[in-house]
Amino acid sequence: QHSDASVKEFLDRFPLPLIF
Repeated sequence: QHSDASVKEFLDRFPLPLIF
C-alpha cells in the first residue's frame, strides 16, 4: 500500500501536472 508520503516525495521529485 502506497502512503501519501510516497506520493508527496514523487511529486517533490517531479512537480508536474501529471494527475492534477
